[in-house]
Amino acid sequence: MPTYHHVFDLQKPDLPWQPLEAILSAYVDMTEAEKAVALHWYVGAPATEGQEAGPKSDPQTGARRSRYNTQPWTLQPYTLGDLNKCLVVWRKLFNVIEQKAGIPQGDDSKSSTLCSKSALTAAGVPRGFAYDLLSHARQPQIWFIAPGMRLPKVEEFLDQPFRSIQQKYPKETEHIKMPFLFFRCEGTVSAKEAKFRWPFSTVEKVPCGLYLDAFPDKQSPFEDACRLVLPIRLGGNHYARTSDFRPIRKSYSDLYQSEINPFVMRHGPKLIAILENWLENVESGHWSVNEKGVSGGIGVWRAADTRDDWWRYQSKHLSV
Repeated sequence: MPTYHHVFDLQKPDLPWQPLEAILSAYVDMTEAEKAVALHWYVGAPATEGQEAGPKSDPQTGARRSRYNTQPWTLQPYTLGDLNKCLVVWRKLFNVIEQKAGIPQGDDSKSSTLCSKSALTAAGVPRGFAYDLLSHARQPQIWFIAPGMRLPKVEEFLDQPFRSIQQKYPKETEHIKMPFLFFRCEGTVSAKEAKFRWPFSTVEKVPCGLYLDAFPDKQSPFEDACRLVLPIRLGGNHYARTSDFRPIRKSYSDLYQSEINPFVMRHGPKLIAILENWLENVESGHWSVNEKGVSGGIGVWRAADTRDDWWRYQSKHLSV
């Protein structure tokens, strides 16, 4: 919490209190994964009389100094390990879908990437996790990656719904990357109903799909954080759960989210956690596959709000 009284009533019995060893373990994990990096004083140091300016980034990790006074620590928006692990799960997911669809497996080394760098530039995608992922992930031979959730057409990819917000609110969105629409499904909702933060919440209608909700918080940058926006509201049957097992209260976008992350404020689920869950649903046969990819349509997601299947839509970890 930023301050003692900022968000939570500390007397509430359902707050996710953690053992101190769990908190310390999370810090150790983030340090070992180079998500949290302690920088030498000369990284980012300005030039002074008789001394050259320090390097802009750490030679070993590539980390840059934070804009905030958190010396010597800085949080990386994502690490090379984050990217590589995500690409591995991406490859596994599409290989399994294509095998179940009876599509002959090609040579990954000869496959084209999901998006060219020129298309990324035209779509206004800056350098970062989304840019690196799309320019390295292989182009699959199927269309649907999850029920009703498909890869975008070129013109859809270029038409990002939040591009105008950065132009309209340049000061408010400074140092914040816009939410990036990755996969699409049919339907639209308001950005406020999808729970995007202001000023992105001012958009009247946004397409449904999986967004990389890149920078929900300037001080806690997690570029691989996601938001799944569905055209149906889950929670009406009282079985749907967030990732920390709290009931979803009729929401278009709370599936896979955590209501209260006990480690980092406003940290959405990592993309790899969602892709891993989708991989499990394909491998287990819960989701069926046809020649276009995962079949069944968007109505399949209603299973997340049923007594028998709600647990199938839970990511296995709250990653920091």
